[in-house]
Amino acid sequence: MADSSRSENTGVPVYVDGNNLIGETDLKGHELAELLHETHEAVIVLAGNGGEIHSVGGASSADLPRNVRGRSLAELVDRGSADTVRHALDACRGETRSVRIAFSMSMAGRQRFFDGALRRLDDGRIICVARDVTAHRAADSALTARYGMERLLGQFSSRFINILPEHIDDAINTALAELGRYSGVDRVYLFTLQADTRNMINSHAWVRNERMPSLHGITLSVQGLPWLMGRLRARKVVCMDRLNDLPSAAEAERRLFLGHGVGSMAAMPIIYSGGLRGFVGFDLVRRERLWSSEQIHLLRTAGEIFASALQRRQSEERIYRLAYYDGVTGLPNRLLLRRRLQERLSRQHPETFALVLIDVDDAGMLNDLLGHDVGDVLLRVIGGRLAKRLRDTHTLARWGADEFMFALPLDEQGDPLEARIERLRAALMAPVQVAGQSLQVSFSIGLARYPEDGRDVGGLIRYAELALRHARRGGRGRLQHYSPSLQADAAARNRLQQRLRQAVEQGAFRLHYQPLVYAKSGELAGAEALIRWHDPELGDVCPERFINVAEDTGLIVSLGDWVLRKACAELARWRNTGLRVPRLSINVSGHQLLDERLPQSLERLLEQHDLPVCSLELEITESTLMEREKRSLPVLQRLRELGIGMSVDDFGTGYSSLGKLKHLPVTVLKIDRSFIKDIFTDENDRAIVIAILAMARQLKLQVVAEGVETPQQLAFLRKHGCDIIQGHIHSPPLPPAGFRRWVLARGAWVTG
Repeated sequence: MADSSRSENTGVPVYVDGNNLIGETDLKGHELAELLHETHEAVIVLAGNGGEIHSVGGASSADLPRNVRGRSLAELVDRGSADTVRHALDACRGETRSVRIAFSMSMAGRQRFFDGALRRLDDGRIICVARDVTAHRAADSALTARYGMERLLGQFSSRFINILPEHIDDAINTALAELGRYSGVDRVYLFTLQADTRNMINSHAWVRNERMPSLHGITLSVQGLPWLMGRLRARKVVCMDRLNDLPSAAEAERRLFLGHGVGSMAAMPIIYSGGLRGFVGFDLVRRERLWSSEQIHLLRTAGEIFASALQRRQSEERIYRLAYYDGVTGLPNRLLLRRRLQERLSRQHPETFALVLIDVDDAGMLNDLLGHDVGDVLLRVIGGRLAKRLRDTHTLARWGADEFMFALPLDEQGDPLEARIERLRAALMAPVQVAGQSLQVSFSIGLARYPEDGRDVGGLIRYAELALRHARRGGRGRLQHYSPSLQADAAARNRLQQRLRQAVEQGAFRLHYQPLVYAKSGELAGAEALIRWHDPELGDVCPERFINVAEDTGLIVSLGDWVLRKACAELARWRNTGLRVPRLSINVSGHQLLDERLPQSLERLLEQHDLPVCSLELEITESTLMEREKRSLPVLQRLRELGIGMSVDDFGTGYSSLGKLKHLPVTVLKIDRSFIKDIFTDENDRAIVIAILAMARQLKLQVVAEGVETPQQLAFLRKHGCDIIQGHIHSPPLPPAGFRRWVLARGAWVTG
């Protein structure tokens, strides 16, 4: 006998020629008996013209009704199969070949489906061998349903693959509607995590019937639903077949969803960027359901597709923000500003406005003094103050390192443009508390007007920048309107830059030397080398004019190297002819102080000319020293280790303090000429000079007073302990030959 543990669909059909269940060979009595007992198919032997059942057998016939012998097969099958069976029996009686047959009947309380064949035997009986295909039909039906579901998911996936970020919301709404209609649910929705990460909002929703309550716009507290959120964070699909059956830990969830008419609900987490970003769910309104595995699969896959699309949109938004927003202040950057200005000018009737460019004075120095982290905090505060006082239509942006740009309407109900700008500047100048310090900064401003000054974005920006550069050159805290004369100045400056570049290449400069004299003895203490330039086209160009251009263009490094080489060669020539000049002071720029090769270059230069290191002194302006204090300190320390003197020029005009000076490797302070000039007419200047002299004594530093012109000034400085005098009271700057004559006239000649 066959093994009864085998399933009903694993029986061995009777195949002879590979096609028919009943072969062409007639079955003998013993073969029929064996077939009735051994096969796993249902074998029914029919006799008589009506197809009455003669005998049954096979494992699949075990569930046939009892006492079927003598009954017609057409009576046993379902009503819908009866005619099919009769026609097949009629056909079989007139055929010698097998006749295919398919029918269904109720067996053991459920409908069963069979496929098989009829075969007429020689004795007139008909044998029916049928296979139970109920499970196959169920599998085919499930496969068809699964195919429909997978096709739907495939449509979802292909729809989201190349979708633009701005179309994702519409695509999600469409997908939710298709998901709801396919699943036969009442509502489908997507909740997304807000930026504050404390709440989720229903951002997308679909309802089957407009009369059903909608969840659109509803906000869920993440902390208020710990049971639900905990499972979603664990990447679990949450099925709530009956809300009343939820555990006590989910009481908040039960009350919330019952309050919104939910009878049964399933939710799938939206996970990307390392955490829970929302969930997609569907429910039945005031009805309950056991959610099928197919529905859960559909929900899970839809959630994964949505997560991928939302993550891509997040990435696109992040890329957009990186491309068009400033990382420090969070304000639009210059790319976005240009785009918005272009949109503004493309309107049919664009309003008149002023393009304002505002710069934080001395921001670079503050970065050096306090660090870039403090500088970034300052910029964020300033950007926040601007954003608070300007409207979105003002197109605010961070333009450069320390610059902000925005557009202000020219006509604003009789409120003058300059008055609005000054109010804005006053608000910006309020002290900023950063890292335990109170910072107060000033601002330089340049502006250009549309359409008076320019009618295109590029021109307006260029003119605003030109106005700002002019404002900065005039000192801190200035406001400058663009005017055509500024462009003429810029053209002249550009011409000066071209001529200066050519002069640097040709070495077309001269050095003059101004004596440094001891205040008490009147003896020569040294000289300061001062650069002069006469251009064939421009004539004599004052140092203040071309040094600024050299600083701005980077030519100052080459120019400074030329001065060092020329001055050392001149000093060596004097010494070789027996002229005693104790030391030569040479001005160096901030750019040179940042060059780590400077100490080594000077050491080689002194060796080349056989000069002692003590014969050379470098002058650095106070503002330059403070701006580059941290970055230039290693170079300064190395220079002092070599024995080269360091002098702080224009002392008193910058931001240095006693605490900073005592940690810097300086040997000399030079009092700026502006304090000496008014020493008898301005009490503040007199007090500053006295304070500098007293401070220098405490620090054991020499003091040089610049710009001394009168005997009264000289007497005052001597009285208060000034060490060295420089100024016209002794001599103006002189060319090399004139300086030599001046020294010889003072008797500073030594032999050998």
